[in-house]
Amino acid sequence: LPFKAIAITAAVSLLLYIVLVTAYYSVLIDNRKNQLAELGSSVNQLLDIQQQLQHTGSDSQRLISLRQDKQYFAHLWLVIVTLLQQDTSVQLQNITTENGRLVIRGQAGQATSVLTSLQRSEWVLDARFDAPVRRQTTKDAFVISLLLNQHIATEVGAVEHNDAE
Repeated sequence: LPFKAIAITAAVSLLLYIVLVTAYYSVLIDNRKNQLAELGSSVNQLLDIQQQLQHTGSDSQRLISLRQDKQYFAHLWLVIVTLLQQDTSVQLQNITTENGRLVIRGQAGQATSVLTSLQRSEWVLDARFDAPVRRQTTKDAFVISLLLNQHIATEVGAVEHNDAE
């Protein structure tokens, strides 16, 4: 009889232990499932953000490829306005592009002062006469070609964009 009681007690204790361990692991598994469910929505949000970044990256690459080998002319007007303010005798006839260079045709009291003014500008690279200067009564007729400094234009555009934000 005492062995039987000991065996029953041991069996009940073992069964109780198994039930308690099963309940403990069941609670742990449920907690992990809840944590994974919460992480699942975060992971989905992160995946959506990653896809948006990939689309934005491909869009920016497409824009860069379209922009490649193009001249940036937005700051041309700063050059022209400064030129007109410095020398009131300047009369511009037209501005065109030829072979990737800006070509300015016009008249001024002294064509060399127009060229010198353009060469001093931080926006201008390689300004030069493209044709001989011709004297017409009181003014010099000139054809000047130049390149705009694309690096400075890009930096200023970025600074202006950041200031706007």
